[in-house]
Amino acid sequence: MDELTEVLVFDDTTGAEILLYLDALAQQLNDFRSKHPHTYSYLCETATGTGDMSLGDGISALNWAANYVAGDE
Repeated sequence: MDELTEVLVFDDTTGAEILLYLDALAQQLNDFRSKHPHTYSYLCETATGTGDMSLGDGISALNWAANYVAGDE
C-alpha cells in the first residue's frame, strides 16, 4: 500500500472524495479572483512583497494536489 492510499484509509476517505474537495476549494478561489480581481491582485502582490505565499500560490498548490491524487504527478 503506498503512502497516499494509507493516509486516505486513515482519514476514511477516497481519492475521488478528496478530488471533489480540492476542486471545490480551487473553484472558490477562482470565483473570488473573477468577482474581485483588483482585491485578488492586491492581496497577491502584497503577500509576494512580504515573502509570504499568496492566493495564487494557493491555487497552484490545490492544482498540484489534485493532479497528485489523480495520479498525474
